[in-house]
Amino acid sequence: MQSINLNVNAPFFSLRLKDKQEDTSLNRSRPETIGSRRPGRTTLPPPKPGRTRSTTHLPTTTSKPELPTCKKKRICSSKRNSEDFRELAVALHKELREELDIDTSYLSDDGLKDLDLVYDCKLEKLAYQRIQGCKKALYSSKTHNSAVIRRHLGQEKVLAFSKAFSYWRNGREKRTNEDFKPHTEYDKLSWDSLSAIGCAVKQCRKRGERFTLVDCKYDYE
Repeated sequence: MQSINLNVNAPFFSLRLKDKQEDTSLNRSRPETIGSRRPGRTTLPPPKPGRTRSTTHLPTTTSKPELPTCKKKRICSSKRNSEDFRELAVALHKELREELDIDTSYLSDDGLKDLDLVYDCKLEKLAYQRIQGCKKALYSSKTHNSAVIRRHLGQEKVLAFSKAFSYWRNGREKRTNEDFKPHTEYDKLSWDSLSAIGCAVKQCRKRGERFTLVDCKYDYE
């Protein structure tokens, strides 16, 4: 086998060896700089004592838009009744008359023509005038329905009206053939020509007795 003898005294070999020694000494004498990169990791400079890193927040220019407020339109300017009360009065009357429209549809192709029933503020005023004196025995009227609730319901007008309307409505089931008289409470609800209503509720107290009066005034075409 042929052997190769290296001449360490050769100029080229000594030059490469010298360069390598200088590189090694340079690496030993060079301090590691902060933030220097090593393969596979990155070092960050430590915070100075007494100071913390802060993040600069840019000011936002967008603001939350203001949503429009939808105010419920009042049926009447008077605050005696709430809008929920007025809507309930119309809804209960319409519900009954829609049922009648189905029950009597075989009698006429037109059916009842009252489905566009509206709430009338003038009729509401007349209803309040009728019960203003807190008289239990109200005179009979072709255009009024009245009821006396022997309880003081405070400000619960919706509850009082619901009870009164149930009483008027149940007249259909309770009456007999002898009761078919004109202008009963149920008849006033079911007349085909009924076009507008206005209702009132009043809390009363007389001679130590507390009760509630309910009245509805009707308009017919």
